[in-house]
Amino acid sequence: GVLPVGDVCRAVDALMEASRPLLLVGGGAWRAAESLQELVQRLSIPVVMTSSGKGIVPEDHPLSLGDGWMAHQLGREALEQADAILAIGVRFGPLTTSWWTRRISGALIHVDIDPSEIGKHLPASIGIVGDAKQVAEALVLQFLERDVRSRRPWLDVIAVRERRRAAIRARAPEAVATLE
Repeated sequence: GVLPVGDVCRAVDALMEASRPLLLVGGGAWRAAESLQELVQRLSIPVVMTSSGKGIVPEDHPLSLGDGWMAHQLGREALEQADAILAIGVRFGPLTTSWWTRRISGALIHVDIDPSEIGKHLPASIGIVGDAKQVAEALVLQFLERDVRSRRPWLDVIAVRERRRAAIRARAPEAVATLE
């Protein structure tokens, strides 16, 4: 299929202008993994993965919030704070929509190969109909032409993950005691 270049450019503009961009990837994005990892690096963008997208960006990546079951809490907080969300290969089905219990106020850029999925459960600011791999590659090419070197991640994912782990460890003694 022919990619809607105008929509891709609008998506790039929105992500460049965002101060808190976030990448949300689902099971439909597996074939795009390589390009998405490059996008994460180039744009310093934190990533939330749905259960079916887990591992598309390695769990231990410094920008990955896909940290096992903790991702739900971490991911929900990031989704709430983001001002632009690039969703690729995400169908926003029952599993994912439990994440939308709180308000998502950021602009949603929704990429899906099936036009009927775009904006079906959540209104999309920009909808891109296309294959995840093609779209991800097109986005990477667009960002190669922009100067994004100075961008810093808005979220220190590792610090957030560590804070969460410390909180769990602090609560663990009582939890462990009740099991004995």
